[in-house]
Amino acid sequence: MSSPVMHWHLKEVMKQRGFRSASSLHKAMKERGILISKVQLSRTVNALPVRLNTGLLLALCDVLDCTPANLLTLQPSVCEEPTRKPARRKANSPLAAVKDISELVGPRFQLRRTVVSGNDD
Repeated sequence: MSSPVMHWHLKEVMKQRGFRSASSLHKAMKERGILISKVQLSRTVNALPVRLNTGLLLALCDVLDCTPANLLTLQPSVCEEPTRKPARRKANSPLAAVKDISELVGPRFQLRRTVVSGNDD
């Protein structure tokens, strides 16, 4: 079963609260003493960060007057991933017509031997 999908609603909440851009949000955060680079805040606004610092999450909630539930939602997985059909080989593929391993020649098809050594006591 696949895992739930997390949705990031920071842009929508910003719009509802009158913030048009990451720059305006950055200015409001700076006025409250919250230090974050404009680049980092812009990345956070545009996409859900891979790792979300709880301090940043609380700062966003403070500035935007919202809760973490307004910024993040989980959607349970509705269906399983579709089963994939095995890839079909193209007719002109070198492996399509091979019936015997001895036909595989050339630098691309070098057979490799694995030597296993051990103590046979």
